[in-house]
This record gives sequence, C-alpha cells and structure tokens, in this order.
Amino acid sequence: MQAFLEVIDRVRGRIRNHSANLVNNEWLTRYALVDPVLRVLGWDTEDPQQVIPEFSTGGNRFDYALLKDGKPYIVVETKALNANLQPAVNQGVNGAVQLGAHYFVCTDGNIWEIYESHKPVPLPDKLVARVQVKTDALFRIVRELILLWRDIGRTDSGEISLDQLSGYWHPGAPPPSSIKMPDGTTYPIKHWYKILVVVAKYALPLLQQSGRLPLKSPKIANSASGFQKPAKLDNIWYIETHGRALQIIQNSIDIARQAGLNPSDIKVVI
Repeated sequence: MQAFLEVIDRVRGRIRNHSANLVNNEWLTRYALVDPVLRVLGWDTEDPQQVIPEFSTGGNRFDYALLKDGKPYIVVETKALNANLQPAVNQGVNGAVQLGAHYFVCTDGNIWEIYESHKPVPLPDKLVARVQVKTDALFRIVRELILLWRDIGRTDSGEISLDQLSGYWHPGAPPPSSIKMPDGTTYPIKHWYKILVVVAKYALPLLQQSGRLPLKSPKIANSASGFQKPAKLDNIWYIETHGRALQIIQNSIDIARQAGLNPSDIKVVI
C-alpha cells in the first residue's frame, strides 16, 4: 500500500509539472502516467503472460490487455493527457464484450474510467468507477482503482497505517473495517469513534505507567462529567469520543504518540 501511495504522488507531480509535454503525446502519457499505476496494481508490463500491449483481435484494438488465465480480463484504452475520453468508450466497451473481458478502462493518465463490460444495463450505467488522480482524495483513488488490482483477493490490499488514514478520508467515507494494534490483535470497526476507543484502551496502561493521566487533549478523565460522548476505557477512566472523523483520527494519533507508540505500527483496513 505504501508503494501505491508513492506512485500516485509521483504521477500527480508529473501531471502538475509536465502537462505541456504530456498533452497530445499518448506514448509519453502511457510511459509516465499509466504504466506506473498498472505496475503498482500488480501488473508486470514487461511480462507477456500478464500484459499484452497493442492487443488486437477480431477487429478490436486496445492499448493493453491485462490477462488472467491467459485471457483478457481487463482491456485498457489510453489517450494523451486532457484528451476527450468519451469517443473511445462506446467502441471500447463493445469490444470488451466481444472479447469476454470483465472490465474496460479508458484513461488519460489523470482521469480513470472503469466500465463493467457485461453488466446488463445501458452504457452510461456500466461505469462503475471514475477517479481524477490529480485532485481526488487518496481514499477515493484507492477505493476505486482497487477494482483493477491483479491480486484482488489478497487480504492486505487495503491495509494502511493510522497516520496515513486522514489522507484517505473524504466526506461520506466509511470507517475502516478493522484496526490492528502493534501486538497483532485485530478489532472490527463499525463507527469512526471506535478507532479512538481501541487505541485509547491499548494505550491506557502505558499512559498510566508514565503518569500522564488524566489527559486534557484528547480528554481522558476518571469521570464522564462534562463529556458529550463518553466511552468507558476500564473501571476508572473515560474518554471523550465526540468529534468528526478527521478529529477522531488525529486524537487517536495523539494518544498513541503520548503513550510512546508509533502510529505507523497501528494498521487499519479500508
């Protein structure tokens, strides 16, 4: 997942700094913007058992065919940066259907549109994901492009560290499905505030040993008096869990650090 973040950041930088060279140059767009994303999603662009560039069959041509079990699973059409993608969509989706490919992808390296080829709905409704790498939140980019992950079934594909979580948040984002503490213990998460509760409970003995309790911020006290949304940590201590998701994330990071924990050692699954 760290590699994914680094690639997205690198691609964003190339879009910002080299757009004049990328516009109207499809080959450079593929080389600088598209290939790195495909590779970090698990597709070895140098292995013809996984990726066939300039794939052509039965009158259909695609810039890439991504193979599973020797057959096209995803076909990709690329355009130069800022090019109009729409003219390629109708023909591309129809060609993907003829090939039996599950997904058709159209991209200019910044905008990525993913169509579920065989979905029995009108063409516009086949669009199942659309992201803009330059401006969308990392959380959304990962959530959408994960559809193209070669090893989509592997369990670690959505695991990130606690201190990376705020970069994935966007309005309406669901909470992570679970959190794993440094000792390997995993807890399910159904609400954002539960992240704070789990981290605080884990950190509580360390905070007690260091004489840091009570805490003023985030607020941990031996009474829930004055709390808006208290949660009990043990028989003595309470924590204030009122706040929006970003505040919950930051409070969780602050508690971990005050307890001497490295937030990078706390993992969440998005």
